[in-house]
Amino acid sequence: MPPLPSQATWSPDVIATVVYRVTMVLVSLTYIWRKYRQPLRTDDCKYCKPLYNVPY
Repeated sequence: MPPLPSQATWSPDVIATVVYRVTMVLVSLTYIWRKYRQPLRTDDCKYCKPLYNVPY
């Protein structure tokens, strides 16, 4: 197992850079998910209704 970095490695500049990059990745993923997700199609409901009326 590699040795843990010293506390001097985690300077405020490094912490700010890591937080910034993680935030940008999350924003990018959210944008991509909203752009390419499939909206619910309402015309499929007419096919689902007969399935609910099946006797057990």
